[in-house]
Amino acid sequence: MGELGYMTALLTVYEAAELLFGSRSTVAHKKTLRLIHSKQIHALKDGQRYLVPRAEIERLFGPAA
Repeated sequence: MGELGYMTALLTVYEAAELLFGSRSTVAHKKTLRLIHSKQIHALKDGQRYLVPRAEIERLFGPAA
């Protein structure tokens, strides 16, 4: 995650995967996309990429994530 990445309101799928699964691996990325596609995690689509609101991660795990 970037130096100020922890402060952004929107996370890339890789950043969300790192918070959810502790890894930026391809497997974690695909798992995160599956959660988005199954609507278990709300995400915004920006062109071809998804952005996950930090509030979604906090909703799942609390603000300490």
